[in-house]
This record gives sequence, structure tokens and C-alpha cells, in this order.
Amino acid sequence: MSPLAIADVIASLERADMPLLDYVPGENALSSLCPLCPGWTIWTEDHQRFICSRPECPGRDKPSLHSDAIHFKSASPGGFAGGPVVAQGGGPPPSPYAEPKLGGGPDGPTPRGAGPLGHPPKLRVLDVERMLSTEPPPIPWVVEPLLAEGCVTMLAGREGQGKSMLALALASAIGHGAQVAGLTCRTGRVLYVDAENGEREAHRRVRGLAVKRGALAYVEAVGFNLAADVGLLSELVDEQEPSVLVLDSLRSLAPGLDENDSKPAEAALRPVSRLAQDAGLPVLLLHHAGKQGVEYRGSTAIGAAVELGFTLSRHAEDPEKRTRRRLACWKSRPAPEPEPRWISLEARDGRILLAEAEPFEGESQRPRNAHRVQVLAALGGIPRSERSIATATDLPRTTVQRVLADLAEESLALQGAEGWTSTPGTVR
Repeated sequence: MSPLAIADVIASLERADMPLLDYVPGENALSSLCPLCPGWTIWTEDHQRFICSRPECPGRDKPSLHSDAIHFKSASPGGFAGGPVVAQGGGPPPSPYAEPKLGGGPDGPTPRGAGPLGHPPKLRVLDVERMLSTEPPPIPWVVEPLLAEGCVTMLAGREGQGKSMLALALASAIGHGAQVAGLTCRTGRVLYVDAENGEREAHRRVRGLAVKRGALAYVEAVGFNLAADVGLLSELVDEQEPSVLVLDSLRSLAPGLDENDSKPAEAALRPVSRLAQDAGLPVLLLHHAGKQGVEYRGSTAIGAAVELGFTLSRHAEDPEKRTRRRLACWKSRPAPEPEPRWISLEARDGRILLAEAEPFEGESQRPRNAHRVQVLAALGGIPRSERSIATATDLPRTTVQRVLADLAEESLALQGAEGWTSTPGTVR
């Protein structure tokens, strides 16, 4: 069979409604979501087939499964140019998208949409009666209220705020099972993947924080891309068996990512969420903050992809702004949002010191107050959704939600069944 043209492969993916992931001819490989597992497939010119990023994918041992699944989804008589590849040992394997059989088995009805080759079902009915009669399990905190098993936490901040230093200080405290800056850390091991600071700075910080031997695996990422290399990250997690994973930072680990475009942002972060959930692993993702009062930089899809979100900042008028930082939560899915806390970060005599700090008393304005005028200007007599207001103001949806809550508390905005409006008589 003659080699397939990239255009033919792309056409088959489009017929299968499978999105391309940041494909730039001549710069990176053609890749898409894997149809067999929560991974990514990469088209290899040499082998003329898709290879999945996940070692446990059933298509790794039988590559024809990928082509057959994509061929089935595309509903094209020819599939790829030249037809689908036939699996070794016989005809093409059953498609993972075939209609499942229901009922009749010794274990009761087959779950709807059972996944391929032992994968979990796509639709699983939960036991609501059990939920009503039992207490929910406790939140599996590793560092309360920052890091919980199976959750991605974003720590955002402008450059120079100390995000990396705080993350390493937490890693050191986790290794010792100690308390740091009022945060109690469960004993464990941290895998730190750094594409930001370089070996020399990492050496200085690891030494200055007196990290416990054997409690930290430090990996420098060079030429790594979350969208294409998530399989390498998964293998590293399997090899190191950490209790916490730190990714420093989104911008450096996803080079070329358009943070303001929701589609590639979601594509870059989706495998991180899956890794956290599949491994029951807390993931601390460092990211840059946006303009003043905005919790993080980029599309709202970035904030939507995490379970917990915190911003590290300092006040411009604080006389101790060199060392004093404010750690504020803007999202907490597993628990109520904690109150902001103040910490001090300081390098002294070759040591890095992290401790609780007194609040800055001059803080009278919340950062989001700077956006009240924008949000009020977007409101009117016609109801608008939070998403619509976020688009009109170019603000993250979480910021819009907080500003709207403030305005509602002051009777300046009203929320109805169809959306938000300004209170009659409000000056905008």
C-alpha cells in the first residue's frame, strides 16, 4: 500500500469529528484524541499509523485498533486512503463504538456504553440511595486547603511573586510531614517538573529549603509539551510514585499555547486533569496571573479545568512587600473557599524561610473592585448570562461571578431566571 498523504489522514479525522491538536506542518506531529483511551494519538510517517501516548492503551499492542476505531467513527466506506489496516491474526477487531448489549448476564445488565477492552463504562448509574443513607467520605487533603488527592490546584501570580519558591517550600514540608506557614502537610514524596527555572536556581532553592533526602524528585523539562508528551509525564509518575505532582509552569510546559483560546487551552489541561483523577494524585499547576484584579491569565477554560485555584500577590503600598504575600482562594470545588492568608517568603543566609505573616492593614480594597465599573456597564435592563458578561468585559468568569455577588449584596444587581440585570435606578 502506498504511503498515505497527511491530507487524507486529516480528512478521515474530520469525518470522525476528532479534533486536531495544535498541528503545524513542518513543526510538530499530527495528533488527535485517542478513540480508545483518555490519551493522545500521534501519526507517524515512518510506520503509517497512529501511536497512543499512554502505555496502557490497548492500541499500543494492536496499532490497527486506532485506525479501525477512527474508520468506524468516520462512517466512510474507505476510511483512510487505501482502507483500514487489518489487525494481526484475522479481520478487524470489534469497534469500541458498537452498540452494547444490555441484560441477560450473570452480573446483571451491562453498563451503558461500556468502554473497550475492560475500560470503565461511559455512563454509570450511581447509587443515590447509598449516598442518602451514608456520610460522604472526607476530603483527602494532602495540604489543607490547597492540595487534595485527584484534584488539580492552580497557583497563579505575577512574575517575581514567589510561586516556585512557595511550591518548593510545600514540597519540603510534605517530605518532612511538617507544618509550614500554618499549612499542615501530610508526609509524602513530591515530583517537581520544572521548565521555568533551570538547574542552577533549582540547586539554590533545594539547598536553601533543606529538602529531605529521597522526598523530592526534581525533573528539568526541555522541549516538553503537555499536549504531545503527556505519555512521558504519565510514565514518570508511574516510575516515581509521588504523592504530589508540581508542574512549573503552564506557559513553559505548553510552549506556543494560545492561552486566550479555549479549545487549545482545554486540550492542554485535559490530560493533566485525567492524570490527577486516574492516579488519585494532587497536581499543583503554576501559572501566571493576568492584569490587576484578574485571578489568572488566559481563557476561562483554564480556570474551569482545575478544582482549586489560588493567587499569590503582594500589595503595592505594603512597606513589607519585599517579603509579605497574600494567598487568596478564588475557586474551591471540594470545600468552602478558605479565607485569604498572609505569608512571608524570605531568603536569608543561604536559607529560604516561609512563615505566617500579619495581614497588611492598609488593604481596604479587594482587587476585583477595580472591575465593578466594567461589569456594571455591561448590565442593563435585558438579562445577561455570566458568560455573556465575561465576554463583554474580557474578564474571567470567576471574577465576573465575584463582582456580581458583591453588586447583588449591595442591591446594585439582580439575578433572575434568565440572567443578571442592574437594579433600576443604578448609575452605570
